[in-house]
Amino acid sequence: MKPVMRKILHLFFFISISNTLISQTKGMIVVPSSSGSAVLDPNGDGYVSQSNTGFISNDISESEIPFITLIPAGNEPQSDVQNAPNCGFTDFVESTSGGLDPAMHYYNSTSGNWLFRLRMANISPNSKSYSILIDSDGQIGPGSPNYSASNPGFEWEIVLATNFGVMIYNHTGASISCTPYVSSVGDAHYQKSICNSTVCTQTNYFLDFYITSADLTMMGINPNTTVLRYALVDNVAANKSTLCNPSSASDIGAVNDALCTNIYSCLTDIITQQTGCVLNLASSGACQAISICPQITTPIASGATMVSGTSSEIGATIKLYNGSTLIGTTVVAANGTWSVSGISPSLTSGNVLSATAQNTNEIVSSSSCNSYTLPTCGINSSAPIVTNSGPKGYCGTGIAGSTIQVYNMFGVLQTSNPTNLVVDATGNWEWKCNGSTGCTAGTAQCLCDGSYYITQTQPGQCESPGTWICVERTGSTDATCNPGSTTTISQPTISTIPITTATTSVSGTVASPDNVAGVTILLFANGYQIGTTTTTAGGAWTISSLNLGSYGCANITARAIKQFQCVSLSSNTVPITGVASVAPVINSPLCTATTITTVSGTSVESNGTTIQVYVNGSAVGTTTTVNNGVWSVTGLNIAIGSIVTAKATNSSNCESQSVASSSVTVTTTSSGTVTITPTSIVEGSTSISGTGVIGSTISLLIDNYPVFSDANHTIQATAVVNGSGSWTISSIYSGELYAGGTVTAVLTTGSNCSSSGQDPTPVVCVAPTINMVVSPDNAGVCSGNSTISVTISNSQSGVIYQLYNSTTSSNTGSSVLGNGGTIILTTASLSSSAVIEVKAIKFPFGDCNGTLSETIIYTVGAPAAPTASVTSQPTCTTPTGTIVVTAPTGASIVYSVDEST
Repeated sequence: MKPVMRKILHLFFFISISNTLISQTKGMIVVPSSSGSAVLDPNGDGYVSQSNTGFISNDISESEIPFITLIPAGNEPQSDVQNAPNCGFTDFVESTSGGLDPAMHYYNSTSGNWLFRLRMANISPNSKSYSILIDSDGQIGPGSPNYSASNPGFEWEIVLATNFGVMIYNHTGASISCTPYVSSVGDAHYQKSICNSTVCTQTNYFLDFYITSADLTMMGINPNTTVLRYALVDNVAANKSTLCNPSSASDIGAVNDALCTNIYSCLTDIITQQTGCVLNLASSGACQAISICPQITTPIASGATMVSGTSSEIGATIKLYNGSTLIGTTVVAANGTWSVSGISPSLTSGNVLSATAQNTNEIVSSSSCNSYTLPTCGINSSAPIVTNSGPKGYCGTGIAGSTIQVYNMFGVLQTSNPTNLVVDATGNWEWKCNGSTGCTAGTAQCLCDGSYYITQTQPGQCESPGTWICVERTGSTDATCNPGSTTTISQPTISTIPITTATTSVSGTVASPDNVAGVTILLFANGYQIGTTTTTAGGAWTISSLNLGSYGCANITARAIKQFQCVSLSSNTVPITGVASVAPVINSPLCTATTITTVSGTSVESNGTTIQVYVNGSAVGTTTTVNNGVWSVTGLNIAIGSIVTAKATNSSNCESQSVASSSVTVTTTSSGTVTITPTSIVEGSTSISGTGVIGSTISLLIDNYPVFSDANHTIQATAVVNGSGSWTISSIYSGELYAGGTVTAVLTTGSNCSSSGQDPTPVVCVAPTINMVVSPDNAGVCSGNSTISVTISNSQSGVIYQLYNSTTSSNTGSSVLGNGGTIILTTASLSSSAVIEVKAIKFPFGDCNGTLSETIIYTVGAPAAPTASVTSQPTCTTPTGTIVVTAPTGASIVYSVDEST
């Protein structure tokens, strides 16, 4: 029998081999679906590209499945994540700025499957959650029947829970549901593959997953008629709905998270930028984004010929309207400003302006979001000063050129003589009813007893609130104007406190002796009358059907009055407030070794909201304001054991101060050193040891996120340091520690709060399996081009194998994913002799790679004749001998000769 030559391959492991040497074919599926490959990889070649040659230049047009943009609105920057590493496994990215492809989808009208594709900066084998939030009724915000503090109005949430499956949450109704309907389990309906994009200067990856037609039926979504809008967000927690777990949310797709006031407002903004469309686009055509509404810079004065504003739609076309008439068109400049000049005729009081924006491939914005009416009178005039008054007229001072008008208690304008009284150049005025000059001149007492109010209207401004004056005739026998002694009515009191912009009725009482029925009550907002009623028996009164929404921040007062009597003094003043502001949140814990000098937190209220910090119930420090959802107060000196709260006041919305936030007790920071014994941790480890303070509790963080003992992230992995100062956490879930992560140890002593993470220790990958068999050993052709098919037996699942032409220093052929069995790799066409190596690549790609030690010699050219040599020749006494035949490649075969047979 001829000897059989076998070459056992030895894998030499090299760290930090350049990406050029070990890059995989873009488009390759690196984590396949266990049972959904026919849906996610229809041609079954292990690639999401159109063929196993991979993506060449564009991973959308060259995709095997024709995915389209899911969210046609907003842009997704890199490195804007919370609670996880930037450029990591929760960082959504775009292939190009404005590419609108951090999330894509495809509806297969034949099978009814709905597929999703997420573009991630990186991937990891750990368990995280990726949510598609769906608005299916066209309503978002407070008008939605599903609106609540936890839900802007979404009906459904589809979650890819890696390592768990695909879940569907039903959020219809007054409260969200945190118990999912399970669409699929484990990796049955999802896969991971390599993108063409390299955002963050590294390989990017697709997460592909799907739900079925049965799922759509369960959700009540008709692919041909139900109009849908979408938002995208992920979560560092395992198997979680983000609406149910907002604190661990990481990245909101299609928006810069750094600019978000809060997660709910950002999700709402994304939805309102979409028109929505049905799944089966054959029924409606492609979805488009709605351009963001531009802003008009106000105020604008009568006579203006130019209007300016701002817009986030750089390069968009702005159209300015006066009513329904187009009065100018311009383009948004690179700095986000726009201006329309040369408006003719010039603008006048009462003109109603609006502006729209329309960017490329977008639908024109609404014009109702920025309507501005030029004021008919400008700002309010100041009330006049009355220096003298009586039944013959009034005198006083005011603003030169202003008009003075007098009204009786019923608001009836009184006729002056002369008419159209104007304040003179010296700032004096005189209003008479009998035609004579001088406040007290003349004989006719032409004003009846009772109360009057006097207003001033400055040129180009609104009429002022009234200055109240009481008149009493002297020596008059006219019973119709002077029925008897004139008295001042008792002062009323407003009992409705607080009064908000939502208040529709205000009540109160009148003091004795006028606490009787029939007294007139006048209600004022900043001096302007807004309502009237009369008292009932006992002096009670209520003014109903009020609309205080346009009087935000005004002061409400009341006066009591009777005909022929003097108006009362003003009641107590009650400011109009909005609803109470939402309580802020204090970042906790508050830990210190001495005192706390800074308290920070978050708020869902708008920018500029005032935050006041309280210690043990008393206000401390200066106030601060909310900026993009966060706030911070410095310069404090808060002792350990103190109870800290905070309150918010959004005065711009005339809101009242919020209730106190949840309290946080200042706690002593645990002191001491904790170490992790190994210098590196192997991925998938379930046990880690170290040293620490005796009796303290040790917990772990990976990339600053807690390490858990269970797959569902409900039990944190901990241990107590024993009497010898050692600890071992042996309950770590096997999927927690992923290669490329950094683990730190946290120490907690007694009731103190935890220390910060200490002793950062890298998690390294497990080297690919070695000692595999490869064939052939050598190959070649006499001339021309050819390929080599290379077989690897017992390949390792999850390891990528790539043929490499070391002669030309380049990859050759497509990568193949190991499956635990035999795989075949094929080179590209070879036209010259080469040495072919096999690269083994394991996640994290770029760090955990190696080169199989054996090579394949490929020869082009006429084969050389083998040589033979006799190493021992038979003799008369020794009948045996040996002949060695050597091939041109250096391989040899030994033949034995025996002359005795």
